[in-house]
Amino acid sequence: MKKIIAFTLKGCPYCYSAQEAYKKLQQKPEYKGVTIDWLDEDDHPDLAVKYDHYYCPSLFVDGKKIYEAHPGDNDDYIYGMVENAMHEALA
Repeated sequence: MKKIIAFTLKGCPYCYSAQEAYKKLQQKPEYKGVTIDWLDEDDHPDLAVKYDHYYCPSLFVDGKKIYEAHPGDNDDYIYGMVENAMHEALA
């Protein structure tokens, strides 16, 4: 299985939505074993700077950017993008 890293920020509503989507998706049998390393940018600045992104959350599967949030993304869209990342980790 490929590794998923997600960069987040404390208090970010998009990050919260992504984490909630992940919790729901983990209930599906096909995603049960998929894990995401949720890393707060403020706690891991040296690592975050190595990945090409501006907005949070940003999800990377084996270093490849799968999703970077943008202002206005809604919960359904974020859910779909988290699911894409989880699916990609299984590919």
